[in-house]
Amino acid sequence: MIAINNTLSERIFEQLKDNILTGVYQPGNRMLYKQLAADFKVSMTPVREALLKLEQEGIVKTIPRKGVYIIKLTDQDVIEYTKIRFSMEALAIDSICENRSPPEEIRRLEHINRELEDAIKNREPVPCMTRDMEFHQTIVEICGNKRLFELIKQLPLTNFFANRGNQNRMIEIGANIIKQHSGIVNNLYEYNPEAAKLCLKENILFPQYSIVTDPQSSEG
Repeated sequence: MIAINNTLSERIFEQLKDNILTGVYQPGNRMLYKQLAADFKVSMTPVREALLKLEQEGIVKTIPRKGVYIIKLTDQDVIEYTKIRFSMEALAIDSICENRSPPEEIRRLEHINRELEDAIKNREPVPCMTRDMEFHQTIVEICGNKRLFELIKQLPLTNFFANRGNQNRMIEIGANIIKQHSGIVNNLYEYNPEAAKLCLKENILFPQYSIVTDPQSSEG
């Protein structure tokens, strides 16, 4: 029975995550247990488990006495979280090059980037977003700093996707993303941290990704 519930909650989690990433549910929307259970024709238990996992991934947030809401970030939130992500990944790149991580570990990034390229060519927004996110988290994972990996996973995933803009925008600029990722990988193979971080900076902080550059124009 537990295995069935786990499988069901995982399926609901994946569907809800896809719906959030593709805009079926909007930032700030409340996720109603009873409504979701009715929509999926299941009991409340797998819905609770799915929402808990979404919260652990920084996609929804429980507000006491109010309910569960999809995280809504202001423009300033996106700017600040993106700078934090850049600093964490830059530190990971320094560690990879300093420790001369094995090429087979770096090759994982190459494989993810090829999957991302296929998703972009096929115009599949959810795989595009998830492979893109996986690429950046893997940089931190490869460096071997477990505390750093734990910290970057605590950043709201909604920030990552807000940074990329809407799903169509990401597909439009997909060729640039692939090129920048390839630059990161190639420089990691050469253990050249400064060049790799320049590619990372262009990939994360470049203004084409809908990051507001004037804090005065942010919400709230």
